[in-house]
Amino acid sequence: MENDLKVPTLCHCCEDGTYGHLLELVETRKEHIWYINEKSHLIGPNYNNLKDVYVCLNPVCKHVYRDYYGDSAEYHESDYREDQYDDVKNTLDLGTTEEQMDRARKVNHQMLLMKHFASKDDTTLEIASGKGYFLHSAKKYFTNLKGSDIDPKVISHNAKYNPEVEVILSDVLKLPENKKYDIVVAMDVLEHVENIKEFAQKMHSLTNKYAVIQIPVERGLKCPNDPALQGGREFDGHLHYFSEFSLNNLFIKDDMFKCVFMYKSFPKELANGREIFAIFEKKAKQ
Repeated sequence: MENDLKVPTLCHCCEDGTYGHLLELVETRKEHIWYINEKSHLIGPNYNNLKDVYVCLNPVCKHVYRDYYGDSAEYHESDYREDQYDDVKNTLDLGTTEEQMDRARKVNHQMLLMKHFASKDDTTLEIASGKGYFLHSAKKYFTNLKGSDIDPKVISHNAKYNPEVEVILSDVLKLPENKKYDIVVAMDVLEHVENIKEFAQKMHSLTNKYAVIQIPVERGLKCPNDPALQGGREFDGHLHYFSEFSLNNLFIKDDMFKCVFMYKSFPKELANGREIFAIFEKKAKQ
């Protein structure tokens, strides 16, 4: 399948960064050898799987963009969890009891990181609630909690798993802004959104106080379009790979937020791999 869309040349996150094709950088191994050496454990020996992967050439930013040929939003509302959904029970597979306990432990750690910024009475919205792990734990703490997701399967699932919580069916970028929330939470969401600048602006429009963001870091860099280049696996939905700099720069643009907390976790702490957990405080636009 040919990509008819023009790959962006300007970085999504920083003002003075431009993208370079990572496969070409590996093959030339000249000007940007610093990046190849630094990320060698993520790139692996098969350089060809870097097709359609781009990196910001600003050595401080290092934002990585994977150019997915399809419509990412359409993929997440239809095929993303298809193999995990039970059409008879209208529920998503939550895994074994041990796996569920492990996820609950990770969510409790997220809540612990949030506790100095969040109170029980804060109106709270979770973006892309998925299987409802965060809602299941957070509903015991927050008295005014809602969820949202683009996937109808998630709505049906949470109606049974978290019946006390209203979960709104909506693309995050299309959420109505007439309702504001003290805290907006997006755990492992940002890397799935094509237009991350619009995402940050939406967080600013939705929240009164804080945007809580968690994203994966140090994951393998592979082509999003060809399963043969991903060890036979289909697209995992990840479009963006962040550094601490690029994440912070995205949210402080236009004086929207200031970062009040940022933490890089260990594997198995907040997710199976390492994660950046950040809290951004809203600043009133001048």
